[in-house]
Amino acid sequence: MGHEVTLYAVPQSLHGRAKLRLIPCTYGRVSYEAESKPYEDPEYRELLFQCDLIIDWSATNYVSESFYWWERDRLYRDLVLVYARNGMAFNSPRFPANQFLHGVALSECARTCAIKEWGIPDRLMHVIPYGVDTDIYRFQKNKSDYILYLGRPHYQKGCHRLLMLAERLPDEKFMLAWRTHTDEHKRYEQMFKHIVKWKDLKNVEFHELPRGEEQAEKVRLYQRAKAFITPHDKRYREAFGLTLVEAMSCGTPCITSNHGSAPEVVENDVTGFLCESLDEYSEAIKNVDRIDSKACRERVLTWFSKEAMAQNYGKLYGELKA
Repeated sequence: MGHEVTLYAVPQSLHGRAKLRLIPCTYGRVSYEAESKPYEDPEYRELLFQCDLIIDWSATNYVSESFYWWERDRLYRDLVLVYARNGMAFNSPRFPANQFLHGVALSECARTCAIKEWGIPDRLMHVIPYGVDTDIYRFQKNKSDYILYLGRPHYQKGCHRLLMLAERLPDEKFMLAWRTHTDEHKRYEQMFKHIVKWKDLKNVEFHELPRGEEQAEKVRLYQRAKAFITPHDKRYREAFGLTLVEAMSCGTPCITSNHGSAPEVVENDVTGFLCESLDEYSEAIKNVDRIDSKACRERVLTWFSKEAMAQNYGKLYGELKA
């Protein structure tokens, strides 16, 4: 869009055309000490103060809190700052900063949670969904014969329900793909593998994403899958569902839950199916061939592309600057 962009990020980050300033901390660890660097370090701070728009996507929103406490008179006059939350936890920035600063939720479902459950004033909470690079998640019409789950190995994502579906539908092939990053992931992976062995589910395959080639392998799996499935646990609310968008961008229909943010992402009977019971999931799998792969791609191009995300942030900047 013609803006000069500087990205403050941890090691292993991909910067594209943005200037990249690395924050020296261990990848995957969250700490106020690490995230204080952009505001506390003079070298980083000088560039931060030259910005017109700051989008704080950090885990702790330390920069947002710091601007609230020490630079409040400049906010929304000299510069615009918005914080964003990845999920349903709106515990950052901490009170009372969250009663003054403008924030971004990934979906209307997450926005409602922020307002009703976390006490964020509704005038301060906006919705901007994730956007994906549709040049990377490329469309492919010809599909293979497997149903794909790609994400963290966890009951919240419905992996246990997926194995129940595999037992119900022995003629369907199911692939569960991930890379375990935590001890919790490894424990769940072992549990799911044990269930497959115990139930003798010969139609279930586990696939580990190769280190360093995760994104390329994800794209390949999305493109070839007959359908993508995330049968969320009924007690779990997904704040957005990025994997659903990545799969649809590749022209792959999605089968997912009818709660949380999923109904905002997947259009029922157009780009996939929204389900609750195992019977509904079974019927969706049997009827997935009637979903048009081009409709899946078009939905992403219209609502969930990186261009749409950038335009939404640009529009919000204009509204808050006015």
